[in-house]
Amino acid sequence: MIATDVSETAFHIVASVAIVVGGLWTLATWGYDELRRRHREHPDLDGQLSASQVDAGGGRVIVTLDALWRNRGQTPVELDRGRSLAEVYVLDSKVLTHPMEIDKRSEPAASSRARWATYLIGAKSESQMQAHFVLDADGVYLLRWKIGLPHDRWCQRDLVWCPAEHV
Repeated sequence: MIATDVSETAFHIVASVAIVVGGLWTLATWGYDELRRRHREHPDLDGQLSASQVDAGGGRVIVTLDALWRNRGQTPVELDRGRSLAEVYVLDSKVLTHPMEIDKRSEPAASSRARWATYLIGAKSESQMQAHFVLDADGVYLLRWKIGLPHDRWCQRDLVWCPAEHV
């Protein structure tokens, strides 16, 4: 009778320990998978724009907008062709002394839509793009490049970069 009680007690203790260990193992496995998933779904995008101009004659200049995109994240990022574009806004010269903000109703003076069908910025890689515009030489412009990302993933809005210099 004592042997039965001891064996039943040992059985219950082992079963309880097994349930606790199994629960901790499940929690640890889920936590690790969740951490990996979050790391995959959050690419680390960064960009840098620079602009240069060449005199085209007749009071016009050819402006080249160079973009360097970096993805320091662990997974690639696919860009949305329909929402990725370079834009040029004509500025009033008085605006340059104040913080610049583009009115949401403003239409760009020129834009250059993406010419690629699909574009993938690989994990831990850099990618370069260019856009060219022919503009009046005496104007003041704001150049901007907007990158469209899939909204159903990790970003709820487009990313926008502007170069530090004025053209």
